[in-house]
Amino acid sequence: MKILITGHRGYIGANLVYKLRNMEGGDKHVIHGVDIANQDQRPGSRGVDDMLDKSDHLFQSMKDGAEFDTIFHLAAISNVAEFNDNPVQASIDTLSSLKVMEIPHKRFIFASSAAAEHQESMYGRIKRVCEQIIHDKENHHAIALRLHNVVGSVPASNFYELKDPVTHLIPQLVLNNALTIYGDGEQSRDYVDVNSVCEEMIDWGLGHETEFGYYDEDEEFLHKTIEVGYGISYSVIEVLKAYQEVSGKKCVVTFGDERPGDVNNQRANGNTFSQSETYTLEQSIMNTIMSDQQAKLIK
Repeated sequence: MKILITGHRGYIGANLVYKLRNMEGGDKHVIHGVDIANQDQRPGSRGVDDMLDKSDHLFQSMKDGAEFDTIFHLAAISNVAEFNDNPVQASIDTLSSLKVMEIPHKRFIFASSAAAEHQESMYGRIKRVCEQIIHDKENHHAIALRLHNVVGSVPASNFYELKDPVTHLIPQLVLNNALTIYGDGEQSRDYVDVNSVCEEMIDWGLGHETEFGYYDEDEEFLHKTIEVGYGISYSVIEVLKAYQEVSGKKCVVTFGDERPGDVNNQRANGNTFSQSETYTLEQSIMNTIMSDQQAKLIK
């Protein structure tokens, strides 16, 4: 199977490559990776044809080339505050989706966000625009996965968030042992393990070739928007307490004003998948701690 992954150097992309490479029959996949934003310092993933190039001729050469079975479009800014403060980058993000759509493919899996449901921020509105772009195109399978807060790492991959500065809640706790809470800390989110996210992407992206594929080549073209979450939410205060219990550390906490555009409570409603029997929020925190320790040993 010929696969293109945009954002393969990022947090979810690197874990997805690892899952694809290590699944049964993974050695038969021809995986190409392109990092549109080049926003991560992680080196190119092993076993990927790394086409790191921001220029238009890259897209033109791919547009004129052989068809991909599946495109996983993950490349994007994931920092909501940065997205809202930088409308120029927001436009670039949208245009990148338009360019990737021109590359010949059968299935297009787009990493959207739960923020697209509420559209209370520029980030959410742009994600909704990108969803509309992929659904407007005919003659392909188009799946938009609205991801809730992704946490943890695929076991043995050690790929957790490496962004600088760290903005997401659990990596911020693990890497800094400090946290700024905006508002009263009662805001809640649905935290979904990256292992589950990658499995969901693979099931949609590989179609009939996986045990749990949702369609095959003979079906009519599907256009779906799917929420990816467990339907269970934890407040910032609850995550903080869980981190302190797992790590045995006392975290430095400061409070700031509530940020405009932040959704107070968010969890998946319908079209969700079941939480793994072995998954807990504490386990995702532990996976992130272990990944951080492993990264320091490698350095």
